Amino acid sequence: MIWARRITLLVLLVIVLACLAPLASYLWSEWAAAKWGCDFGLALSQDGCVVDGVDRAPILMKTYSAVALLVVTLPVAFVCAIVGIIVLAKRPKPQDD
Repeated sequence: MIWARRITLLVLLVIVLACLAPLASYLWSEWAAAKWGCDFGLALSQDGCVVDGVDRAPILMKTYSAVALLVVTLPVAFVCAIVGIIVLAKRPKPQDD
């Protein structure tokens, strides 16, 4: 029974981390644009972001657009966190040997 509880919590943790991936993608794109000295946001698509002769604007815009997925993934992460708290709050039943 304890193994099932641990596996459930591990699966919930993996789901929560996967749901936070769009947020990490957005934060990376903002950090990379600042590091490369580019204007972030809509100006990125107009002016571009040339680093070492390569335009990095398309990859930054793709990662920036992942923010829209947060509308779906954050509620899923919230529900998984609540379920995880409920699983942790329940005391495991003593096993009969």
